[in-house]
Amino acid sequence: MKNDTVSSSKDETVFTLLTPLSNLLICHNQQCITQLEFIFKHISDRFPQTSFEKNIAEQIQHYLKDPLHNFSIPLAPTGTPFQISVWQALQKIKPGIPKTYGQLAQELKSCAQAIGQACRRNPIPLIIPCHRIIAKTHQGGYAGATDGTLFQIKKWLLAHEHRPQ
Repeated sequence: MKNDTVSSSKDETVFTLLTPLSNLLICHNQQCITQLEFIFKHISDRFPQTSFEKNIAEQIQHYLKDPLHNFSIPLAPTGTPFQISVWQALQKIKPGIPKTYGQLAQELKSCAQAIGQACRRNPIPLIIPCHRIIAKTHQGGYAGATDGTLFQIKKWLLAHEHRPQ
Protein backbone atom coordinates (compact mmCIF):
# COMPACT_ATOMS: atom_id res chain seq x y z
CA MET A 1 0.00 0.00 0.00
CA LYS A 2 2.23 2.78 -1.25
CA ASN A 3 0.67 6.19 -1.06
CA ASP A 4 1.46 7.68 -4.44
CA THR A 5 1.73 5.12 -7.25
CA VAL A 6 -0.13 2.21 -8.73
CA SER A 7 1.37 0.11 -11.47
CA SER A 8 -0.96 -1.60 -13.87
CA SER A 9 -0.53 -3.81 -16.90
CA LYS A 10 -2.05 -3.17 -20.34
CA ASP A 11 -5.03 -5.35 -19.46
CA GLU A 12 -5.84 -3.35 -16.35
CA THR A 13 -7.80 -0.18 -15.84
CA VAL A 14 -7.28 2.40 -13.13
CA PHE A 15 -9.89 4.76 -11.73
CA THR A 16 -10.15 7.15 -8.81
CA LEU A 17 -12.77 7.06 -6.10
CA LEU A 18 -13.11 10.05 -3.79
CA THR A 19 -13.78 9.10 -0.15
CA PRO A 20 -13.64 10.93 3.17
CA LEU A 21 -10.51 8.92 4.08
CA SER A 22 -8.50 9.78 0.97
CA ASN A 23 -8.74 9.34 -2.73
CA LEU A 24 -8.61 5.67 -3.65
CA LEU A 25 -6.84 4.56 -6.77
CA ILE A 26 -8.35 1.25 -7.86
CA CYS A 27 -6.81 -1.03 -10.45
CA HIS A 28 -8.82 -3.86 -12.01
CA ASN A 29 -8.84 -6.22 -14.97
CA GLN A 30 -12.58 -5.81 -15.79
CA GLN A 31 -13.39 -8.84 -13.60
CA CYS A 32 -11.43 -8.42 -10.35
CA ILE A 33 -9.77 -5.72 -8.31
CA THR A 34 -6.02 -6.24 -8.44
CA GLN A 35 -4.85 -3.27 -6.41
CA LEU A 36 -6.23 -0.44 -4.26
CA GLU A 37 -4.23 2.42 -2.80
CA PHE A 38 -4.92 5.39 -0.60
CA ILE A 39 -3.53 8.40 -2.45
CA PHE A 40 -2.93 11.89 -1.22
CA LYS A 41 -2.10 13.70 -4.43
CA HIS A 42 -3.71 14.02 -7.83
CA ILE A 43 -3.01 11.00 -10.06
CA SER A 44 -6.08 10.25 -12.18
CA ASP A 45 -9.19 12.07 -13.34
CA ARG A 46 -10.81 8.83 -14.42
CA PHE A 47 -13.79 8.12 -12.19
CA PRO A 48 -16.06 5.02 -12.18
CA GLN A 49 -17.56 4.53 -15.63
CA THR A 50 -18.36 0.88 -16.24
CA SER A 51 -20.97 -1.10 -14.34
CA PHE A 52 -18.14 -3.07 -12.68
CA GLU A 53 -16.45 0.13 -11.53
CA LYS A 54 -19.75 1.60 -10.32
CA ASN A 55 -20.38 -1.59 -8.33
CA ILE A 56 -16.96 -1.24 -6.67
CA ALA A 57 -17.67 2.41 -5.86
CA GLU A 58 -21.12 1.62 -4.46
CA GLN A 59 -19.80 -1.18 -2.26
CA ILE A 60 -16.99 0.96 -0.85
CA GLN A 61 -19.40 3.85 -0.19
CA HIS A 62 -21.81 1.41 1.47
CA TYR A 63 -19.01 0.11 3.73
CA LEU A 64 -18.09 3.68 4.69
CA LYS A 65 -21.69 4.16 5.86
CA ASP A 66 -22.19 0.67 7.31
CA PRO A 67 -19.09 -1.10 8.67
CA LEU A 68 -20.95 -4.41 8.66
CA HIS A 69 -21.22 -4.37 4.87
CA ASN A 70 -19.82 -7.56 3.35
CA PHE A 71 -17.88 -6.88 0.18
CA SER A 72 -18.79 -9.12 -2.74
CA ILE A 73 -16.26 -7.74 -5.19
CA PRO A 74 -14.03 -10.32 -6.90
CA LEU A 75 -10.38 -9.84 -5.93
CA ALA A 76 -7.15 -10.96 -7.58
CA PRO A 77 -4.27 -9.89 -5.34
CA THR A 78 -0.79 -10.91 -6.41
CA GLY A 79 1.44 -12.37 -3.73
CA THR A 80 3.21 -15.42 -2.42
CA PRO A 81 1.13 -18.42 -1.33
CA PHE A 82 1.75 -17.42 2.31
CA GLN A 83 0.66 -13.82 1.70
CA ILE A 84 -2.48 -14.99 -0.06
CA SER A 85 -3.30 -17.29 2.87
CA VAL A 86 -2.93 -14.33 5.26
CA TRP A 87 -5.11 -12.10 3.05
CA GLN A 88 -7.78 -14.81 2.91
CA ALA A 89 -7.68 -15.10 6.70
CA LEU A 90 -8.00 -11.31 7.05
CA GLN A 91 -11.24 -11.41 5.07
CA LYS A 92 -12.73 -13.77 7.67
CA ILE A 93 -12.14 -11.34 10.56
CA LYS A 94 -15.42 -9.70 11.53
CA PRO A 95 -15.69 -5.90 11.70
CA GLY A 96 -15.28 -4.57 15.22
CA ILE A 97 -13.51 -7.73 16.43
CA PRO A 98 -9.83 -7.20 15.56
CA LYS A 99 -7.20 -9.86 16.12
CA THR A 100 -3.60 -9.46 17.13
CA TYR A 101 -0.71 -10.33 14.87
CA GLY A 102 0.05 -13.16 17.30
CA GLN A 103 -3.48 -14.57 17.26
CA LEU A 104 -3.53 -14.74 13.48
CA ALA A 105 0.00 -16.16 13.46
CA GLN A 106 -1.10 -18.94 15.79
CA GLU A 107 -4.10 -19.74 13.58
CA LEU A 108 -1.88 -19.90 10.49
CA LYS A 109 0.99 -21.68 12.28
CA SER A 110 3.33 -18.80 11.55
CA CYS A 111 4.90 -15.93 13.47
CA ALA A 112 3.60 -12.44 14.19
CA GLN A 113 6.37 -10.77 12.17
CA ALA A 114 5.45 -12.74 9.04
CA ILE A 115 1.79 -11.74 9.50
CA GLY A 116 2.85 -8.11 9.79
CA GLN A 117 4.91 -8.34 6.61
CA ALA A 118 2.00 -9.89 4.70
CA CYS A 119 -0.31 -7.15 5.98
CA ARG A 120 2.21 -4.51 4.92
CA ARG A 121 2.23 -5.94 1.38
CA ASN A 122 -1.56 -6.19 1.11
CA PRO A 123 -2.35 -4.83 -2.36
CA ILE A 124 -6.07 -4.30 -1.64
CA PRO A 125 -6.39 -2.66 1.79
CA LEU A 126 -9.82 -1.72 3.05
CA ILE A 127 -11.44 -4.63 1.18
CA ILE A 128 -8.82 -7.07 2.45
CA PRO A 129 -9.04 -5.62 5.96
CA CYS A 130 -5.46 -5.62 7.25
CA HIS A 131 -6.51 -2.77 9.56
CA ARG A 132 -8.24 -5.43 11.69
CA ILE A 133 -4.86 -6.78 12.79
CA ILE A 134 -3.47 -4.98 15.83
CA ALA A 135 -0.51 -5.34 18.15
CA LYS A 136 -1.01 -6.99 21.54
CA THR A 137 -0.78 -3.71 23.46
CA HIS A 138 -1.70 -1.06 20.87
CA GLN A 139 -3.20 -0.61 17.42
CA GLY A 140 -0.02 -1.51 15.58
CA GLY A 141 1.02 0.00 12.28
CA TYR A 142 -0.62 0.37 8.91
CA ALA A 143 1.41 -0.23 5.77
CA GLY A 144 4.47 0.11 7.96
CA ALA A 145 3.38 3.47 9.37
CA THR A 146 2.99 3.95 13.11
CA ASP A 147 1.98 7.59 12.77
CA GLY A 148 0.93 9.98 10.03
CA THR A 149 -1.91 9.82 7.55
CA LEU A 150 -1.97 6.07 6.90
CA PHE A 151 -1.97 5.34 10.62
CA GLN A 152 -4.82 7.83 11.09
CA ILE A 153 -6.78 5.93 8.42
CA LYS A 154 -6.29 2.69 10.39
CA LYS A 155 -7.48 4.38 13.58
CA TRP A 156 -10.53 5.75 11.74
CA LEU A 157 -11.38 2.34 10.25
CA LEU A 158 -11.10 0.59 13.62
CA ALA A 159 -13.28 3.25 15.30
CA HIS A 160 -15.77 3.09 12.40
CA GLU A 161 -16.12 -0.67 12.81
CA HIS A 162 -16.34 -0.49 16.59
CA ARG A 163 -19.45 1.70 16.65
CA PRO A 164 -22.41 0.27 18.55
CA GLN A 165 -24.80 -1.23 16.03
